[in-house]
Amino acid sequence: RKYVPSRKKGNLLLDIVLFPVRIIKAIGGFLSVFSMAFGGEPLRTGGRNPAKSKTADEREAFVEGNLIKAEKQLNVSDDEGVIPSDWELVKRSKGGSETVIKKRIMDYRLLENGDIIYSNGSRIRIISGEKDTILCKIKLANSITVIQQ
Repeated sequence: RKYVPSRKKGNLLLDIVLFPVRIIKAIGGFLSVFSMAFGGEPLRTGGRNPAKSKTADEREAFVEGNLIKAEKQLNVSDDEGVIPSDWELVKRSKGGSETVIKKRIMDYRLLENGDIIYSNGSRIRIISGEKDTILCKIKLANSITVIQQ
């Protein structure tokens, strides 16, 4: 996956000026949550509640801080999964050269015999030599654990 800086540089003066506003918003949010938890009604009744209008959608997945939208993936076949194409499984030689083995990889495990088991979010597959085989079809396969006996 490409490197993404964790935080942008902030503006200290802007943070100081907005500090009272943020404190008031935090207190208001706390009171609103408290009111919903114990009274069942929000403090603000006017307008649409954006939290209520959002519905859980099976086609969306939250992966390490990135919300992947299914609408972008509708043109992609199920075999490609729900992972962006810039997430790559890369083989690095001792000399330092890199070779892309597969794209759209969410998780993988290297087995003792050199085979690779990997997931693209919708399929778990195995690469054995030159052969790539589907082991199973599964929704949102985001982690692989292998127990060898």
